Amino acid sequence: MYSSTNNYRLYLIILLLFLFDLATFNILEKQLLCSLLCLFCLQITRRAPWGPFLVMITLLALESFLYYSRFGLQLIYLIPLYSIGLRLQKTLYKSRIYPITVLLIALIMQSGLESYFLGLPTSLSYTISRIFVNIGILSLLSLIYK
Repeated sequence: MYSSTNNYRLYLIILLLFLFDLATFNILEKQLLCSLLCLFCLQITRRAPWGPFLVMITLLALESFLYYSRFGLQLIYLIPLYSIGLRLQKTLYKSRIYPITVLLIALIMQSGLESYFLGLPTSLSYTISRIFVNIGILSLLSLIYK
């Protein structure tokens, strides 16, 4: 299903999205774009090999360290998200809405994590804009990665 050339491209895309997330966080001073999380949600729907998942989880844990000075904070919702995504894959038909559903669950869990554990104020307008921006990124990634 996945050839070695596709795996190398996937690792390169993962690294570029990680750097893109860091750059946008430094520019906007908010975590509005979660492109690596979008790719993670897309890979759950595509049943990627374990290697890219482990790299994405490690880089997402490193992102939480760079953003909030707590390594692995995002693992609190990434590991259950993976099992939820696999369970949804069994119950939902393959459609365009499936990756968006997984992304919405991830963003809601991430917003709750930021407000509960970190005490960061999250407004409704920020959460809604974050959801729409990341749905746009997920749509672009699904078109490119198709």
